[in-house]
Amino acid sequence: MKLKRIGSVLAVVSMVLMGSMGFARAEVPVVKAEETTAAAVPAVKAPETPAPAAHVASRTWTVGPELYFARYRESSGIEQDGMMYGIASSFTYRKGLMARGEARLAYGELDYDGSTWGGRQLSIDNIPNLVFEFRGTVGYDFAVSRNVTLTPYLGFAFRYLDDNAQEKYYGGYERESSYIYSPVGLEAAARFGRGWSLVAVAEYDLFWVGRQKSHLSYYDRRLNDIENEQDSGYGLRGSVSIRKTAGRVTYALAPFIRYWNIDKSDLDTLTWNGTPIGWAYEPENETTEVGFLFTVVF
Repeated sequence: MKLKRIGSVLAVVSMVLMGSMGFARAEVPVVKAEETTAAAVPAVKAPETPAPAAHVASRTWTVGPELYFARYRESSGIEQDGMMYGIASSFTYRKGLMARGEARLAYGELDYDGSTWGGRQLSIDNIPNLVFEFRGTVGYDFAVSRNVTLTPYLGFAFRYLDDNAQEKYYGGYERESSYIYSPVGLEAAARFGRGWSLVAVAEYDLFWVGRQKSHLSYYDRRLNDIENEQDSGYGLRGSVSIRKTAGRVTYALAPFIRYWNIDKSDLDTLTWNGTPIGWAYEPENETTEVGFLFTVVF
């Protein structure tokens, strides 16, 4: 009897335990795999790609001396050459767009080798020559890489030369030459470490018009002053500037070459006491200038 009761009690206990276990399983929520993953790994937003940096505005002013050898040649065989000494300055604004104004002034004494109107050989030393030039150019900076920038540009310019042979020879006369032209060029700038950089420039000068005024009345008051217009020619120039920045100041040394090739001018009437006696013109000519420019950049 006791064994039967014990068995009955065990049976009841087993049923209760089984029921309890089943109840516990029913209370545990079923969690789907997606929900578990979503809850365990929070979503992270990818960082946005930063926009390219905008062009930073900059203003630079340069000033310094230039030294160059100048040679002038005419198709008639006349030559003048000598050293010129001057000063050059520029102001440049940059913010993607590049705008620059330039001015230079130079003086020197050139030696003349040629002949008189009568064909006699003539040499004159130390003829005073004065040159000044104004240029305005605009362009745009294209960043080829982090350290290299290319800047195509164009502009408008005026060049003036005053030759004073009358100061060195009684038969000489003052000659004024002026050019109006448009610079069209490319500037390439490369930046290196430790403040070093290099700027190279190649330029074609589109010649619009030139005017030559020969003051023959210096030689003889009975002669008129001649004005010849030139409408054909071209110019070329190039330079390589080596630069070193120290603090807020940059020092630059730039060897350069400038070249002009101007065709024969039109004719002007030559008079004696107001009476026409012939025609005068300016021969085809070339001018070459080779030298160095040293500037400080602020």
